[in-house]
Amino acid sequence: MRICSAVAAFLVIALSACGSGEQVDRPELADVMPIVPLPPDSRAIDAAGSEDAMLFTFLSRHDPDEMAAYYRRLFTEPPWTLISDSESPDGATILYVENGSTPLWVRVSRTTGAPGSTIQLSGALVERDSALVDSLRSEGTAAVQE
Repeated sequence: MRICSAVAAFLVIALSACGSGEQVDRPELADVMPIVPLPPDSRAIDAAGSEDAMLFTFLSRHDPDEMAAYYRRLFTEPPWTLISDSESPDGATILYVENGSTPLWVRVSRTTGAPGSTIQLSGALVERDSALVDSLRSEGTAAVQE
């Protein structure tokens, strides 16, 4: 599978119209997902974001078990590090991976009312979180721990 920043940029532009009309200052895609592992044989259906995170949702014709296996294989190769592989109470597979210090969450679930799977890719800016932790530490807040 070829991972392409141009495809990811297209997704951001194409899906920007899928919002509520409310203008949100979203982070740059390259900051939250420098490499976007698009699901094979899928189509983008939604994008959402905040000031420090982005979420892309895809539908795939592949079974959720196939998609989870695909991502597990993908995330055993550099530049990825598989940090967590778990199952949610509703049966979805949730993978947490890192690309260097950049986090990525992948949620694979069965598509409701149709064959195939729904894949959600979530990325976040870690610098803002680190800055908050540092500022709280400098104020002497004992409850802040990493």
